[in-house]
Amino acid sequence: MLLHREYNKKKVYRALNLSYSIVSSILLLLTIFMMTLSFYPFTKKTVSHRTSSNFSIILAVDVSQSMLTQDVYPNRLEKIKNDISDSLDSIKGVKMGVVAFAGSSVLKSPVTSDLTFVKEAINQLSTKSVSRGGSLIGDAFRFIDNYMVSSDQDVIIILISDGGDQDSYLMEIVKEINQKEIPIITIGVGNADSYSLVLNGEGEPLQYLGQPVVSRLEEATLKSIGESSSLNTYIPMGTNNLDFIKLFNNLKTNGLDISTRNKQNNEVIYQLNLGITVFFLFAFGIYRLVRK
Repeated sequence: MLLHREYNKKKVYRALNLSYSIVSSILLLLTIFMMTLSFYPFTKKTVSHRTSSNFSIILAVDVSQSMLTQDVYPNRLEKIKNDISDSLDSIKGVKMGVVAFAGSSVLKSPVTSDLTFVKEAINQLSTKSVSRGGSLIGDAFRFIDNYMVSSDQDVIIILISDGGDQDSYLMEIVKEINQKEIPIITIGVGNADSYSLVLNGEGEPLQYLGQPVVSRLEEATLKSIGESSSLNTYIPMGTNNLDFIKLFNNLKTNGLDISTRNKQNNEVIYQLNLGITVFFLFAFGIYRLVRK
């Protein structure tokens, strides 16, 4: 009977020792595992949503031959240049860039807070600013998207043109820009109701195949672009003055609902892994003390 009891005791001790060893090993492995995880912290992904009144403006100005039409004084291009240039002296606290386009696109001013430089770039715009004639609005948007837009900058594109596009897959690139939540405002310059002669650089009627070239404001394209954008804005300047100060103040006052353009922020979290590691180290130490 005594021998049987001793045998049972040893059996229990062995079972307890085995249990202690298993629990101890599990705690040790968990501690090592969590210490390893500490070097690879959790990343919390968030999408920020904010309204910004601090944004940059990218002006895309049409410098095609039709912009020399004199249905506004002295012509469409000079009128735009004068109205914007006169406004810049009264505008503060914004960065601006300038792109000239026709059949090709060229950067005339990078995005900068130096509006004196921007003003000079605008004053120098002419039909000779680009290397190729024509009207490829879609290519102008691609140029801006490729070279002037960055993920850490809130921008708005203001397109100024008399409309018309020569198969540049315009709405495809507009759709891409809209998906990035980059607002586009379009401004139409010129008479939409009647055609006027297009003049060349010397003030003579422009000829094509022996016939004078005429032009009018083609609003349909500009409306489609502006109204498809988040701001839903097309400004029919027509033959009137462009109140650029009013436009800028409206944007500055109301702000732009940027929605971060779906920017994803990654927040690295070390505390969780470290906290769990400390817990397991504490549990392992207490367990060893109790066992002794």
